[in-house]
Amino acid sequence: WPAEDWPAVPRLAEVDPIAAIQAPAVADALERVALCASGDESRPVLTCLALYLGEDPPCLEVVATDSYRLGAARVPVASTVRAPDGPLLIPARAVRLLVKQLKAADGTVEIVALAGPGENPSPERVGFVVPGAEWTVRTVDGEFPNWRQLVPEPDGGSFEFEPEELDSAVRAAGSVRSTAGAPVRLSLDRTCSLALREPDRGEMREELAEARFTPNARARWRSRSTPTTSPTRSGSAASSGVGCGCATPSSRSCSRDPSAGTC
Repeated sequence: WPAEDWPAVPRLAEVDPIAAIQAPAVADALERVALCASGDESRPVLTCLALYLGEDPPCLEVVATDSYRLGAARVPVASTVRAPDGPLLIPARAVRLLVKQLKAADGTVEIVALAGPGENPSPERVGFVVPGAEWTVRTVDGEFPNWRQLVPEPDGGSFEFEPEELDSAVRAAGSVRSTAGAPVRLSLDRTCSLALREPDRGEMREELAEARFTPNARARWRSRSTPTTSPTRSGSAASSGVGCGCATPSSRSCSRDPSAGTC
Protein backbone atom coordinates (compact mmCIF):
# COMPACT_ATOMS: atom_id res chain seq x y z
CA TRP A 1 0.00 0.00 0.00
CA PRO A 2 1.14 3.59 -0.55
CA ALA A 3 2.62 5.16 2.59
CA GLU A 4 0.03 7.98 2.49
CA ASP A 5 -2.76 5.41 3.00
CA TRP A 6 -1.50 4.60 6.49
CA PRO A 7 -2.85 6.68 9.42
CA ALA A 8 -0.55 9.49 10.46
CA VAL A 9 1.17 8.70 13.75
CA PRO A 10 3.55 11.21 15.32
CA ARG A 11 7.08 10.19 16.15
CA LEU A 12 6.80 8.78 19.65
CA ALA A 13 10.25 10.02 20.56
CA GLU A 14 8.95 13.58 20.10
CA VAL A 15 6.09 13.10 22.60
CA ASP A 16 6.60 13.39 26.36
CA PRO A 17 6.15 9.96 27.98
CA ILE A 18 3.67 9.43 30.78
CA ALA A 19 5.86 6.77 32.41
CA ALA A 20 9.22 5.02 32.07
CA ILE A 21 9.55 1.40 33.23
CA GLN A 22 12.16 -1.32 33.00
CA ALA A 23 11.34 -3.34 29.87
CA PRO A 24 11.68 -6.83 31.46
CA ALA A 25 9.37 -5.85 34.33
CA VAL A 26 6.58 -4.48 32.13
CA ALA A 27 6.89 -7.42 29.70
CA ASP A 28 6.51 -9.87 32.59
CA ALA A 29 3.48 -8.05 34.02
CA LEU A 30 1.74 -7.80 30.64
CA GLU A 31 2.37 -11.46 29.84
CA ARG A 32 1.05 -12.77 33.17
CA VAL A 33 -2.05 -10.60 33.32
CA ALA A 34 -3.00 -11.23 29.67
CA LEU A 35 -3.85 -14.80 30.68
CA CYS A 36 -6.97 -13.47 32.42
CA ALA A 37 -8.30 -11.45 29.46
CA SER A 38 -11.48 -12.66 27.75
CA GLY A 39 -11.62 -14.04 24.23
CA ASP A 40 -15.28 -13.06 23.80
CA GLU A 41 -15.33 -10.35 21.13
CA SER A 42 -18.94 -9.48 22.02
CA ARG A 43 -17.54 -7.91 25.22
CA PRO A 44 -14.61 -5.93 23.80
CA VAL A 45 -13.67 -4.22 27.06
CA LEU A 46 -12.97 -7.60 28.68
CA THR A 47 -10.67 -8.60 25.82
CA CYS A 48 -8.37 -5.76 26.89
CA LEU A 49 -5.74 -5.12 29.51
CA ALA A 50 -6.36 -1.99 31.55
CA LEU A 51 -3.29 0.12 32.34
CA TYR A 52 -3.67 2.28 35.46
CA LEU A 53 -0.95 4.81 36.21
CA GLY A 54 -0.60 5.88 39.81
CA GLU A 55 1.29 8.82 41.23
CA ASP A 56 1.52 7.96 44.94
CA PRO A 57 3.53 5.80 44.83
CA PRO A 58 4.54 6.02 41.15
CA CYS A 59 3.50 2.72 39.61
CA LEU A 60 1.79 0.99 36.71
CA GLU A 61 -1.06 -1.40 37.48
CA VAL A 62 -1.97 -3.91 34.77
CA VAL A 63 -5.41 -5.52 35.12
CA ALA A 64 -7.47 -8.00 33.08
CA THR A 65 -10.57 -10.09 33.69
CA ASP A 66 -12.86 -12.37 31.73
CA SER A 67 -15.54 -12.04 34.48
CA TYR A 68 -14.44 -15.39 35.97
CA ARG A 69 -10.77 -14.64 36.61
CA LEU A 70 -9.08 -11.45 37.69
CA GLY A 71 -5.39 -10.79 37.25
CA ALA A 72 -3.54 -7.70 38.47
CA ALA A 73 0.13 -6.78 38.62
CA ARG A 74 1.84 -3.66 39.92
CA VAL A 75 5.15 -2.45 38.49
CA PRO A 76 7.21 0.42 39.97
CA VAL A 77 7.74 3.33 37.60
CA ALA A 78 11.28 4.53 36.93
CA SER A 79 10.32 8.17 36.38
CA THR A 80 7.67 10.68 37.42
CA VAL A 81 4.21 9.69 36.16
CA ARG A 82 1.85 11.95 34.26
CA ALA A 83 -1.30 9.90 34.81
CA PRO A 84 -4.27 10.09 32.40
CA ASP A 85 -7.77 10.51 33.79
CA GLY A 86 -8.73 6.85 33.35
CA PRO A 87 -7.24 3.48 32.44
CA LEU A 88 -5.76 2.83 29.02
CA LEU A 89 -7.49 -0.18 27.44
CA ILE A 90 -5.37 -2.09 24.96
CA PRO A 91 -6.38 -5.40 23.29
CA ALA A 92 -4.82 -8.52 24.77
CA ARG A 93 -4.03 -9.93 21.32
CA ALA A 94 -1.87 -6.86 20.62
CA VAL A 95 -0.26 -7.12 24.05
CA ARG A 96 0.87 -10.69 23.40
CA LEU A 97 2.70 -9.58 20.27
CA LEU A 98 4.15 -6.58 22.09
CA VAL A 99 5.48 -8.78 24.89
CA LYS A 100 7.59 -10.77 22.42
CA GLN A 101 9.25 -7.54 21.32
CA LEU A 102 9.75 -6.16 24.81
CA LYS A 103 11.42 -9.37 26.00
CA ALA A 104 14.17 -8.76 23.47
CA ALA A 105 14.64 -5.14 24.57
CA ASP A 106 17.09 -3.90 27.19
CA GLY A 107 16.83 -0.93 29.49
CA THR A 108 13.79 1.28 29.91
CA VAL A 109 10.56 1.37 27.92
CA GLU A 110 8.73 4.69 27.76
CA ILE A 111 4.92 4.69 27.60
CA VAL A 112 3.33 7.44 25.53
CA ALA A 113 -0.38 8.39 25.37
CA LEU A 114 -1.45 9.84 22.02
CA ALA A 115 -4.65 11.88 22.17
CA GLY A 116 -7.30 11.87 19.46
CA PRO A 117 -8.82 14.94 17.82
CA GLY A 118 -10.99 17.42 19.73
CA GLU A 119 -10.80 19.19 23.06
CA ASN A 120 -9.79 17.16 26.13
CA PRO A 121 -9.86 13.89 24.19
CA SER A 122 -9.05 10.57 25.79
CA PRO A 123 -5.93 8.79 24.53
CA GLU A 124 -6.59 7.18 21.15
CA ARG A 125 -3.33 5.25 20.99
CA VAL A 126 -0.69 4.04 23.40
CA GLY A 127 2.95 3.98 22.35
CA PHE A 128 5.85 1.96 23.71
CA VAL A 129 9.34 3.24 22.99
CA VAL A 130 12.69 1.50 23.50
CA PRO A 131 16.03 2.50 21.98
CA GLY A 132 15.79 1.80 18.26
CA ALA A 133 12.13 0.72 18.16
CA GLU A 134 8.60 2.06 18.62
CA TRP A 135 5.20 0.32 18.81
CA THR A 136 1.77 1.91 18.75
CA VAL A 137 -1.48 0.23 19.85
CA ARG A 138 -4.97 1.65 19.34
CA THR A 139 -7.01 1.82 22.53
CA VAL A 140 -10.54 0.49 22.98
CA ASP A 141 -13.38 2.75 24.11
CA GLY A 142 -15.43 1.54 27.06
CA GLU A 143 -15.71 1.42 30.84
CA PHE A 144 -13.60 -1.18 32.59
CA PRO A 145 -15.25 -2.99 35.56
CA ASN A 146 -14.57 -1.69 39.05
CA TRP A 147 -12.10 -4.45 39.86
CA ARG A 148 -10.79 -2.93 43.09
CA GLN A 149 -13.97 -3.78 44.98
CA LEU A 150 -13.23 -7.47 44.35
CA VAL A 151 -9.66 -7.46 45.65
CA PRO A 152 -9.56 -8.56 49.31
CA GLU A 153 -7.98 -6.29 51.87
CA PRO A 154 -4.29 -7.11 52.41
CA ASP A 155 -4.88 -8.06 56.06
CA GLY A 156 -7.25 -10.90 55.15
CA GLY A 157 -4.83 -13.73 55.90
CA SER A 158 -1.86 -15.79 54.74
CA PHE A 159 -2.42 -18.88 52.60
CA GLU A 160 0.76 -20.88 52.05
CA PHE A 161 0.63 -23.99 49.90
CA GLU A 162 2.58 -26.45 47.78
CA PRO A 163 1.93 -25.67 44.08
CA GLU A 164 1.99 -29.34 43.08
CA GLU A 165 -0.64 -30.29 45.66
CA LEU A 166 -2.97 -27.42 44.76
CA ASP A 167 -2.52 -28.04 41.05
CA SER A 168 -3.48 -31.70 41.51
CA ALA A 169 -6.60 -30.74 43.48
CA VAL A 170 -7.67 -28.17 40.87
CA ARG A 171 -7.21 -30.70 38.06
CA ALA A 172 -9.22 -33.31 39.98
CA ALA A 173 -12.08 -30.84 40.47
CA GLY A 174 -11.99 -29.87 36.82
CA SER A 175 -12.17 -33.50 35.69
CA VAL A 176 -15.54 -34.05 37.41
CA ARG A 177 -17.09 -30.64 36.73
CA SER A 178 -19.99 -31.01 34.31
CA THR A 179 -21.38 -27.45 34.46
CA ALA A 180 -19.35 -24.74 32.76
CA GLY A 181 -18.56 -21.97 35.20
CA ALA A 182 -19.36 -24.01 38.33
CA PRO A 183 -17.19 -22.47 41.09
CA VAL A 184 -14.41 -24.44 42.73
CA ARG A 185 -14.35 -23.23 46.34
CA LEU A 186 -11.25 -22.90 48.45
CA SER A 187 -11.92 -23.21 52.19
CA LEU A 188 -9.38 -21.64 54.53
CA ASP A 189 -9.43 -22.65 58.20
CA ARG A 190 -7.46 -24.93 60.48
CA THR A 191 -7.59 -27.37 57.60
CA CYS A 192 -7.65 -26.13 54.01
CA SER A 193 -9.60 -27.87 51.28
CA LEU A 194 -10.87 -27.50 47.74
CA ALA A 195 -14.53 -28.34 47.02
CA LEU A 196 -16.83 -28.61 44.01
CA ARG A 197 -20.58 -29.16 44.31
CA GLU A 198 -22.54 -30.63 41.40
CA PRO A 199 -26.36 -30.91 41.64
CA ASP A 200 -26.40 -34.41 40.13
CA ARG A 201 -23.16 -35.76 41.57
CA GLY A 202 -22.96 -34.31 45.05
CA GLU A 203 -19.85 -32.70 46.49
CA MET A 204 -16.23 -33.48 45.75
CA ARG A 205 -13.82 -32.26 48.44
CA GLU A 206 -10.05 -32.69 48.67
CA GLU A 207 -8.03 -31.68 51.69
CA LEU A 208 -4.78 -29.78 51.13
CA ALA A 209 -2.58 -31.49 53.71
CA GLU A 210 0.47 -29.28 53.12
CA ALA A 211 -1.44 -25.97 53.08
CA ARG A 212 -1.46 -23.54 55.99
CA PHE A 213 -3.74 -20.57 56.65
CA THR A 214 -2.85 -17.79 59.08
CA PRO A 215 -5.32 -14.90 59.70
CA ASN A 216 -4.24 -11.27 59.47
CA ALA A 217 -1.24 -11.74 57.20
CA ARG A 218 -0.49 -11.83 53.48
CA ALA A 219 -0.80 -14.69 51.02
CA ARG A 220 2.22 -16.36 49.45
CA TRP A 221 3.27 -19.67 47.98
CA ARG A 222 6.46 -21.68 47.91
CA SER A 223 7.69 -21.39 44.37
CA ARG A 224 9.38 -24.61 43.28
CA SER A 225 6.83 -24.45 40.48
CA THR A 226 3.55 -22.66 39.81
CA PRO A 227 0.03 -24.11 39.36
CA THR A 228 -1.17 -24.18 35.78
CA THR A 229 -4.09 -22.00 36.79
CA SER A 230 -1.81 -19.21 38.01
CA PRO A 231 -0.71 -16.27 35.83
CA THR A 232 2.55 -16.04 37.80
CA ARG A 233 5.78 -17.35 36.26
CA SER A 234 7.37 -20.50 37.56
CA GLY A 235 10.03 -19.70 40.11
CA SER A 236 8.69 -16.25 41.04
CA ALA A 237 7.09 -15.23 44.29
CA ALA A 238 3.76 -13.46 44.59
CA SER A 239 1.51 -12.20 47.35
CA SER A 240 -2.09 -11.16 47.71
CA GLY A 241 -4.74 -10.75 50.33
CA VAL A 242 -7.06 -13.69 51.00
CA GLY A 243 -10.58 -12.86 52.00
CA CYS A 244 -12.90 -14.93 49.82
CA GLY A 245 -13.80 -18.61 49.86
CA CYS A 246 -14.01 -18.78 46.06
CA ALA A 247 -10.53 -17.46 45.31
CA THR A 248 -8.40 -19.24 42.73
CA PRO A 249 -4.66 -19.84 43.20
CA SER A 250 -3.65 -16.88 41.08
CA SER A 251 -2.21 -13.65 42.34
CA ARG A 252 -5.03 -11.28 43.24
CA SER A 253 -7.70 -13.40 41.60
CA CYS A 254 -11.19 -14.56 42.41
CA SER A 255 -14.01 -16.37 40.63
CA ARG A 256 -16.44 -13.53 41.29
CA ASP A 257 -17.86 -11.65 38.34
CA PRO A 258 -16.27 -8.15 38.34
CA SER A 259 -18.96 -6.80 36.03
CA ALA A 260 -21.71 -7.84 38.44
CA GLY A 261 -19.86 -7.43 41.73
CA THR A 262 -21.26 -10.74 43.01
CA CYS A 263 -19.69 -13.85 44.48
